[in-house]
Amino acid sequence: ATSTSTINIGGNFSWLTLFGTNSSSQQGTAVGGSANVNIFNTSTVAGIGAGASVTTNGTLDVSATTSDLIYAVAPTSGKGAGLGLNGVVSVLQLDNTTTAAIDSSATVSAETVNIDAEQHMSSFDVGGGVGASKGTGVGVVVAIAAMSADTSAFIGDSSNVLSATGATADDSNLTPTSAGSVSAFDLYVDALTVGRLTTVSVAAQYNNDAPNSTPSTQVP
Repeated sequence: ATSTSTINIGGNFSWLTLFGTNSSSQQGTAVGGSANVNIFNTSTVAGIGAGASVTTNGTLDVSATTSDLIYAVAPTSGKGAGLGLNGVVSVLQLDNTTTAAIDSSATVSAETVNIDAEQHMSSFDVGGGVGASKGTGVGVVVAIAAMSADTSAFIGDSSNVLSATGATADDSNLTPTSAGSVSAFDLYVDALTVGRLTTVSVAAQYNNDAPNSTPSTQVP
């Protein structure tokens, strides 16, 4: 089983004071930007390899499970009297492979055989930019999420399953001495992928071209 739980926040945190990248000059330029890039690649494999012999009086489970819980947040902000620019990019990429297998040349005997591969994904990707300017204001926000899930459960040729994960040991060069078999009263082969993907992009720019107030001068 493989489990990933992560919270990733990248950006301009001074927005907690209402506006982050500030310029007090009347002709000043406020520029705010941030990028939050998160890339996850996992391979989870459970199997009985070529030529193996497994016998049990009970239940035999071949189970592979991958679970991902990912939060990615990228905020930014800016405030200026002149030109106001705000940009943010949030990227989330997930590429998972989950496999449960019994090789066709293995010999397996059990009362019940379960071959189960499951993949559970939940992600929340947010990019937000807020700005204020008395001149020209521009806000750009891009949030990208790309998900790839390969989930499989089977009885068959598993020679390339381990090698595809980058493992140094696999069954690709093993020549079985005899044909395999699976003997069981109950055989279950299940593959499941389930998940939720939420991607949000928010950009807000406030412009106020009213002239600055000039304090009055009193003459005695």
